Amino acid sequence: MRIIKSVPKTNLEKLTKEVLSRGPNAALPKNLPDRWLRAIGRDLLRAQKANMEGREDDLSLDLTGPLLLVVALRTHRENVPYGQGSFTAHDLKEDLDQYAVAVADEIVGRETGIFLRRSQLMETG
Repeated sequence: MRIIKSVPKTNLEKLTKEVLSRGPNAALPKNLPDRWLRAIGRDLLRAQKANMEGREDDLSLDLTGPLLLVVALRTHRENVPYGQGSFTAHDLKEDLDQYAVAVADEIVGRETGIFLRRSQLMETG
């Protein structure tokens, strides 16, 4: 039986320093270090599970880390300074859903060597 690794709570200061400080391409799942990929994947799956169980208002859910990465990618794609983008909640939800697929694909790919790349994330050149 495989030992389940405990992933610590997402530290936004460290995420900003270790990922976002390297530019928007660093936010792509394929470029995330394993520890960040696991933490972001955990945050996304917890939210998806809560949504499926009708617990959307669960205060223990935290999507701040994934949202920071999605906003970095979106603002770069729209060629606006980080944090100054103008987009709707619907846009963010769609991007977050796409990002969740890309994160799941990346985790499976790293574990199996089979990369699906189903999501058309905003490649930033």
